[in-house]
Amino acid sequence: MEKMVHSRYEGEERVRKLRSVLKLSNDSIFYTTMTVLGYVLFRNEYWFPGIVGGAGECSQIYRDYPNWPAEGRFRIELYYMIQLGIHFFSLFEIIIIKRKIELKFHEYCLHHSIAVSLIMFSIMSNQVTDGVVVLIIHDASDILMAFARFYIELDCAKKWVSNLTYIFMILIWVWMRVVVFPFCCLTNLYLNRPTENDSWMMIWFEYNYILVMAIVLYGMHLFWTFLIIKIGLKSIGKKSWDNVHDKKIKH
Repeated sequence: MEKMVHSRYEGEERVRKLRSVLKLSNDSIFYTTMTVLGYVLFRNEYWFPGIVGGAGECSQIYRDYPNWPAEGRFRIELYYMIQLGIHFFSLFEIIIIKRKIELKFHEYCLHHSIAVSLIMFSIMSNQVTDGVVVLIIHDASDILMAFARFYIELDCAKKWVSNLTYIFMILIWVWMRVVVFPFCCLTNLYLNRPTENDSWMMIWFEYNYILVMAIVLYGMHLFWTFLIIKIGLKSIGKKSWDNVHDKKIKH
């Protein structure tokens, strides 16, 4: 893998790039694996919406709420435990291991904290169907993001491949995170919020915490979308692509 990293990097920067390329390649494999697993486990469920490749509808996500779906409990629990473990490790890693070397520490710390808390609170409040859809939306939109960042650092990278990857990446990203997430997941989360006549009024705090954090997460989606489009426009006339995350390590 070391020989595959672009020749323009030397010394300490080359070592750092090698670590980044290894992580991004693993991230791409992980996101692909979790997306495929999610589709295999839930694609035929009535609550898994067709706009992301399922057989159900957005309006059915909260059909059984506040109960779990009548079928598939073990599959949901398995998927959730894998996701919670990975996200909790990511939070641990950024706080304990990368706290002094990651320039985007506060941004990543905020994202990982929100992700872990949303997974845990969605389990506590039985919002597992919406949670599964949200997790798959995020993983599916991260596959080409990780791959693109990995590919542009390789010595064999071709501009036309990078361009094509970017086009598909931005289309999937915008569809999943800017369109599906708010209009399918957030909308149903808001419409289903507890009232005084609902049996789940007892979890008012947990429910509204999820709603607020989901809105914050969507705000981060919009911010990242702006950065992705900005870097795309800046790279159009160049021989190679810039990496929006490419910054020197602090000393």
